[in-house]
Amino acid sequence: MTPPAGSRPDPAPALPDQFGLRARQPIGAGLSEIVRDVLSRQERVEEQHRVLWERLVGHLDQRGRDRRTSALSAVSANFVALAVLDDPADDVTAARLARQLGAERVSRLQHRASGLLDTAPELPWTTVVVRRLLAPALRGGAPEGDAEGLGAVALRCQDLGRGLLFQGIDAGPAILVAAAVPVERVDDLVALLDDGSVAEWRRHLATLVANPWGPYAESITELARHADRPAAVTAVEWCREWGHEREREQIAHQVQRLVALSGASQRQFAARIGTSPSRLSSYVHGTVTPSAALFLRIQRASRALQAELAPHRSSSRGA
Repeated sequence: MTPPAGSRPDPAPALPDQFGLRARQPIGAGLSEIVRDVLSRQERVEEQHRVLWERLVGHLDQRGRDRRTSALSAVSANFVALAVLDDPADDVTAARLARQLGAERVSRLQHRASGLLDTAPELPWTTVVVRRLLAPALRGGAPEGDAEGLGAVALRCQDLGRGLLFQGIDAGPAILVAAAVPVERVDDLVALLDDGSVAEWRRHLATLVANPWGPYAESITELARHADRPAAVTAVEWCREWGHEREREQIAHQVQRLVALSGASQRQFAARIGTSPSRLSSYVHGTVTPSAALFLRIQRASRALQAELAPHRSSSRGA
């Protein structure tokens, strides 16, 4: 039965008790407290937010009993709180989740929550959450405060907002329903920043990350300066950092592949290129990126080792 107009959406009666019981368990206690806190504020959820709230309650009712989904439940509850409630404490909770679980993981979970909870293809609620998390950046300022207080909360929230915004932009055409219409005027850039959705922003980001030092990136930067909108300059810088990170990952994958193809152990391969096994391991895992000269040396060493081992492999097959 459809609730009468003006009524407040209520969670399933068992849900608060369910998460209350789980909160007394050692594992997931803090995560359960986050869910319980959001559910306790049900009376403040306004009518226009009812669909989103009901989706959250349905998700919690379906998956909340599984302790393996505690993190997703907590992040989903916080996602809805950020979208529909005006409590600074929810920003603090988001920062706490980032500290506890890691910002990258929380951003991925927020993206999953977005897919489970958002109500339209243009992602209106995800847009609200991203705008809230990135509020200082969109205003053109930097998070203020001491390193352990409000400043730390704002910085962690900005990391989460950035991570959520960039989710899936390298997934190809599947996520990009239509290519972005290039921004060519100051007014268009201002409208995109002020009124655009996350779905629109991601389409433009996908164009930028494809060539973050190309003409479109330079054009956006120039328009942002004329419009006095440093947020757009920051977005281009983020795209360049994102590009650096993807290139670093690609180099690490290539180093791993070349070492594997050589047939040598990492210790043997490290000796061949004149470095230590631990240093080579840092190249393989991407924590350190080798110089261009060293990467060429790695390629040559892999080819040489493959050639040296080829006769042994042939004789082994013949035997």
